[in-house]
Amino acid sequence: YHINVPRIDLAIDDRKPYLSIPDLIVRTKEGLLSTKLREIDFHDSGELKEEVFQSKGGSLYLGSSASNLRLVFYKKYGTELDENWNRYELRFRQEMAVSVVQELLKYRDVAGLAMEVLNSKIRFLEKPTDSMTTRKRLYPTYQAWAELMKDIGKVKLTMQPQKKSLQKVWEWLEKYVAPSLKLFAEVGKIEKRDYIGNLVANGEMNITQKQLYDDYIKARRLEERG
Repeated sequence: YHINVPRIDLAIDDRKPYLSIPDLIVRTKEGLLSTKLREIDFHDSGELKEEVFQSKGGSLYLGSSASNLRLVFYKKYGTELDENWNRYELRFRQEMAVSVVQELLKYRDVAGLAMEVLNSKIRFLEKPTDSMTTRKRLYPTYQAWAELMKDIGKVKLTMQPQKKSLQKVWEWLEKYVAPSLKLFAEVGKIEKRDYIGNLVANGEMNITQKQLYDDYIKARRLEERG
């Protein structure tokens, strides 16, 4: 079966909790974070006490909303009978979402997989006592993070790039290109110029597009023979 999973989210509820979200935000701002996720955002909330801001919670976002993986750390607020706790979300998209489903089918351990992915993607750090240490990979691990990840392994998600298809190209054209083409089609009516026709006439297909065209022609010929 050919199954596409555009997105899947896994969540870890830290009821202890091991981590302080405001502290994670501070450490991130200070660069005490080791990760390949480049885009970082955070939202802080709190109150002023004696003219000093005291954080009460907030959210930390690692990775962009459009990337294959986005990690979100935030505090969950319970009721009078249910204390506050932290939630750590792993939001997978496209190829990485498919890879996660494949791993879940093999191991069937949602919590274990989520923890291992989290452990493999980020590490919060402590400032080294030795001022000569400059490489982050040599920084000691933040103690609270080390406790959370105690006895947790690391998993490497393998991603197989999705093969392009005419349908995917068409969907991309509809979403991102069609509005601009419509604009120049309307302008062309006024100026008596065929902007769209000129684009097509002067355009050249790249290797991938030529392969898509050749595959389409082969498929058509097989259909006609059958």
